Amino acid sequence: MDGFTLGMREGVPVLSAPSIFLTAFYSLVLALVTLAAVLTGWGRCFEGERGVELKIAPAPVDDTITVPAAAADA
Repeated sequence: MDGFTLGMREGVPVLSAPSIFLTAFYSLVLALVTLAAVLTGWGRCFEGERGVELKIAPAPVDDTITVPAAAADA
């Protein structure tokens, strides 16, 4: 074989597992970091009133709805 076709067959490079992994390394790491951030909340920001950034998560809000006794009987 001459130097032009070395490692190639009819113009198409020979693929191997290490060559595919090393080529796609950045996209694999980016996907893993994104998944880790979603699962753990890494880098998450909280906003308070008027969009002010909070350092910690705000206190939970009590969402329960109480119905007065007079309205419940009607």
